[in-house]
This record gives sequence, structure tokens and C-alpha cells, in this order.
Amino acid sequence: MQPGWGPREYFRNVSGEGGHAPQALRQAPANEGRSPEAEQAKLRRFGGDSCWKLREHAHREDHFDEDTGVARRLRGVGRHAQRVSPQHAHDHPAPGLLRALVAGGHAPGDRPGPAAHPDDAPRGVGLGDGDASAGPAQPQVSLSESGWGPRLCCMIPGLCLFGCILAQLVIAVISTESFLATTGVLTVYVFTWTTNMAIFSAVGAWRMRRDALKDWHRMAEEAREAGASSSRGKGEVMHIVILPNYKEDEDMLEETLTNIALSPAARGSIRVVLGMEEREVGAVEKAERLISRTKHLFADIIAAFHPPGRLGELAGKSSNSQWAYREALRQYADQISKRDPSRVIISVGDADTMWNPQYFDALTYEAHTKSAEELAWTIWQPPMLLFRNLFAVPGVTRLSGFGTLLFEVSGLANQGLCPHFCFSSYSLTLNLANHHKVRGWDTDVIAEDHHMFVKCFFAALWEQVEHQCEGKPRNDKATSSSAPAVGKVRLQPIYLPAEGYLVESSQGYWQSVWARFQQARRHSQGVSELSYAILQYWRIMHYCRGRARLSWRAHREVWAIFWKMSMIHIINNVQAVSLLIAGMLMVLGILTKLWTGGLFACIAALMEHGVAGVGATGMSAYGLAKWGLFLTFGPAPPVGFISAAAIFVVVHDVIEGRYCRLPSQSTGDGDKDAVSGSGREEKTNLSRWESLTLALRMQCDMLFLAEPTILLYGMLPAMMAAWSLMWRGTEFEYIVAAKPGDK
Repeated sequence: MQPGWGPREYFRNVSGEGGHAPQALRQAPANEGRSPEAEQAKLRRFGGDSCWKLREHAHREDHFDEDTGVARRLRGVGRHAQRVSPQHAHDHPAPGLLRALVAGGHAPGDRPGPAAHPDDAPRGVGLGDGDASAGPAQPQVSLSESGWGPRLCCMIPGLCLFGCILAQLVIAVISTESFLATTGVLTVYVFTWTTNMAIFSAVGAWRMRRDALKDWHRMAEEAREAGASSSRGKGEVMHIVILPNYKEDEDMLEETLTNIALSPAARGSIRVVLGMEEREVGAVEKAERLISRTKHLFADIIAAFHPPGRLGELAGKSSNSQWAYREALRQYADQISKRDPSRVIISVGDADTMWNPQYFDALTYEAHTKSAEELAWTIWQPPMLLFRNLFAVPGVTRLSGFGTLLFEVSGLANQGLCPHFCFSSYSLTLNLANHHKVRGWDTDVIAEDHHMFVKCFFAALWEQVEHQCEGKPRNDKATSSSAPAVGKVRLQPIYLPAEGYLVESSQGYWQSVWARFQQARRHSQGVSELSYAILQYWRIMHYCRGRARLSWRAHREVWAIFWKMSMIHIINNVQAVSLLIAGMLMVLGILTKLWTGGLFACIAALMEHGVAGVGATGMSAYGLAKWGLFLTFGPAPPVGFISAAAIFVVVHDVIEGRYCRLPSQSTGDGDKDAVSGSGREEKTNLSRWESLTLALRMQCDMLFLAEPTILLYGMLPAMMAAWSLMWRGTEFEYIVAAKPGDK
């Protein structure tokens, strides 16, 4: 076992994930007739049976080529466009991209059942000939590793959150004035951040209106024709859409599929992978019914069945997406091998995601107009609007949907100071998904969207510092001629919003409130991504050790990621707790005044002498300033009015159908009938009275429900998640959100 590596890291090596699969495992035939006892003895020589499942071992061996290994060729897929100059990338198609996969597993026409383990072949990333000369590859960074480094990183968010709360409590006991001062500073800071979100949400709303009016299908066709007639042409674009799901309503899934079919690209280039969970009763039958009813709408549609209880995995969207992704690589090996990997776009969405009908045309347009280098480091994100059942859910749940709108739309519109993170439904190229530092979706995380962005962001830095350190001894220093590593990954907004459901239980109002709280707990588990980003940064700096450099811009972007995650999971919640304590102190002060009779003296002095008379009764001007600061920048004015106005514009546009313009070219009248039940509502023009009523209702929601929503769906779940991460690490429980129609 390599020094400093725990069982989980060694498991990765045995499986080939870290690029150091033992030769005996890689070359031995899968079916030698060895007894289980002999297999177990062999496994103990390589690190113990706790690191390996005998059932998985047989499947993993099947997928390794005797000389080079399947995964070695796959590794070339992710780096293909980066090894050649962007202007000549189209002259170098990835030959036999995944043919080794087919040779090692199944033929393209075969569709293995749930036990086929499509994940195992590509995850065994071996060292290619060119990579071997650079020395051993760095292992994947994971919070699930053993050792004090990941453990400390898991504790940092909780220590910061609870340390700040404890400090505020101590200050409140020692000096009320000092506590109000720190609370005022925190509130002004959060107020500024929220105002920024409100302003840039309005900017994002305007951009959504603008881009919804464009004919993206025509633009994509023109870009394709222009590329075909020039040296820039790289072939047709292939879309793979992954829909991970577990115990989702079948009608809702069909609605999602028929909505995707509204795209003119559906029949020609969209291939859908239903990410089913094997542990769901009736999953196979459900998938068969969905495929039979919608297969004529797409280039192809298949189902992947993720088995339960796999070693080192957390049940959830990320592990399901990884399984479906690998099955897609297996099934479409021949088609992918004939294309430039920068023209294979993988989109991941929730089971209830209603993509804009023009979204995939916009992706196609991007693929035809961007260089190979740009495509290799781009993640595309539509604004997510959780509005499909906006007025059918409790008010606090509706407010959480408004908060998601503010955060997501403003984050996409304003990435100057800090990069935004992908959320819920997003797209990336096969180049990036199969990069040797990415290798698809990690199976030991919950918040797969934020995690994927952070992993891809650091993958670009890792590639550059490894290139700088290539062939250098440990004590060598970086020279001035070595270009410092820069952040390359960019989250590219596509202002064609996708819609989804808010959590809603069929069992009534309070069950819906509870279901949303459970979902908030799962979302708050994304605090682990702050720990993951810290671990990545620490590892890459430790790896450089003077031999390589990060640019100041790269450092700034990394610290901006730290700041944004801290703002979400720490600072906002410290401020919420501080406001709660301040409110309790205010109530206590009022009760004290009532008990001692001082309140009436204050009222009499105020009526007789004005504010100066109040000061004469014992409340100093300094104290008045602090209470005024609290009241001014507290729960309600004025940021609530700004936010409500920005949200009103978007909700009004959604109701009126401004974002749902259908593409200029349909796939035929028959298909129009086939997708008529896609859930897209007809355009509705609101009257002035209806618009005014809507605006007043949303303003009331913001004024009276903002603080309860923050406490219920923000502060409490965040504290629970930080506490769990601090003491249990990443052993989170995946909680499935209830949606309309769930039984």
C-alpha cells in the first residue's frame, strides 16, 4: 500500500481508478475457475477484502485490455481536444474512442441488464504511454479519504459557523451594545449582497426576455452550414440527456420526455438515458412503458439501472448519474467514436425539469460557434425557475422558490466577482466529463451539481500544474518562463429558463411544509462542497511546492468560490441567528419596561418632549442608533421591495408564456400531436387588475414570510448539515423530495 493512503484510496488503485491497478489484477482472466477462497486470499494480498467486493472484482477484470487497458484509451477521450491546437482539433477525430469499451464488455446493440456494471470499465483509468513518462498520476481528491486532511476540511465549515454563533452569544452576554453593533454590521453586509441579487435578477430577467425572442434553431442551422463550408467544421452535434430518477411519478416523467421532444433536434441528435434505481420496485416495467411510449420522439432512448449497496457510494442523484453516464458511453460507443468529443454534449436534469424548447438548439449553436478549447472547459446552465406549482404550495415554500430565483438568475448574470455554480440541470461536453481529473460524476457526494463545477474548475488547474511539474524533481523551482496556471472553466448562461416543481405533498399543507424542510436539509448538505474546495486547493498547493505556480487570477477565483459558499452556508446563517437573538433581546426589553412601568414613562416622555425625552428616560442616542439600524436593515424594508419587483417581472413573464416560444421548425404534425401533453401552458395575458393583484400578493409574501422562511429552510437545515459534516463526515442520507402526483 502506498504511504499515506487509506483503504478507500487503495480501493481506487485496485479498481484502476487511480491509475495504479496491480498487474496481476489487470491481466488475469476473469474466469479462471478460481474458488471464492482463492479469490479472497488474492484480494487480501492487495489490501484486504474490506476494500473490494468479489462480485465487482469479476466485472472489473472483464473490462481491462491485457496490454493497455480499456480505461487508458478512454483517458485520451477527455484530453483529445487539448492535445492539439484548437484550430486543427477537427482534423483529429478520436479514433476508436470507446471501441475498447465494447470489446471489453458488450456489443453496441446489446443492452445489459441491471447487473452489467457499466460504471466499472471507464472508471479504471490507466496510464497511457504519454502519461506514464510524467510519473504516477495524482489520485482523485475526495472527502471520503482517510487521514487528517479531509477530516479537518470537513470540520472547518462547522467550526466557522458555530464559532461565530458562540462569539455572538458571548458578546450579547457581555455587552448588548456591542452585540447590536456586530449584528448591524452583519445585517448591512447581507443587505448589500441581497440588493446585488435583486438588481442582477432584474438584469437576468431582461436577458431571458431577449433570448426567448431569438430563433435558436435557425441560428444553429446557419452556424452548422457556415462551419461545414469552412475549416472550422467538426461534424454533427450529439446530445445525450441523462434523467436520474427514483420513485418519481410515471406521468411526470413522460411529461418531461415529451417536453424534450419539442426540440427540433430531438429525432436527429438527442439520445435520452433514463437513470433508474434498481432498488425501486417496478423500475424495469416503468422504464419499458416510458420507452415504448416515447421512443419514436428521439434518436434513441434507453434505461440504465443503478444497483444498490455498492461500496463507497452514496445513494442519490450523483451516483445514479454516473451509472447512467457510463451506460450511455457503452451503448453509443460507435457513434461517439466517430465524433469530436467536443461535439458530444451531455445534459443532466431532474425528473421534473421542463427544458425550454429551444435549449438544445442553443447548445448546438454554441458547439458550432465556439473553439475546441472553449468547449473543453465550458459548462452551460439555464436559469432554473421552480414555478410549475408556485401557487399550489404553502407560502413559506413559495418564498423559497423566490429565493432560488434571486440566487440563480443573479449569479448567472453577475459572474464578474465570483463564478457561479451549476444547479439542478446543466450541460457539458464529453471532453470535460471524461477529463482524467473529472471522470464523470463522483459517487460519494450528495450535491452533485455544485460538486461537478468545483471538480471541473480544479481539473483545469491540475492539468496545468501537472504539465509544469512534468519531469521536475521535487526540489526544483518554477521558472519565470513557466506560465502560471489560470482558471479555465466557465459557467456559460443560456438565458432560456427551465422550469421545475417546488416540493408539494399530496397529504396536505403541513406535510408539504415538512417535505420542503426535508429537501432543505438535503440542499444544505452542499456545505460539504466548501470542505471539498478547501481540500482541492490545499492538495494542489501542496503538489506545486514551488515547482509550479497559480496565477493571481486563479487564486482570486478560488477564494471567490470560498467566499460564495461561506456566504450561503455560514454568514447568512450567523446573521439570521443574530437577528433572532436581537429580536429576543427586544422582546425581553419591552417586557422589562412593562414590568417596571418604564414603558409608560417612555411613551409620556415621547409625547411631551419628543425623541430627546426618550433619551432622558435612560435610552442613549447610541442605543437608539443601533436599534434603528436593526429595524432599518432587518427583515423588511427596503430590500424586500426591490427583490419583490424583480421576482414579479419573472413570474409575470412565466404566466404570460414569454419564455416558451416554440422553435421555428417542428418535426411534423404527427409529432406536434405526440407532444401536446408536454405540460406547456398556453399563453395568458394578465389584465392590469390581475397583474396588480399578483404584485401585491408577492409583496406581502416578501414582507411577512421572509424571516420565517429563512429560519425554517435556511438556518435550521444549515446548522444540522454543518453539525453532521463536522462529526460524521460525508455520511449523509439522500432524501427524495415529494412532488405533485407522488403517492
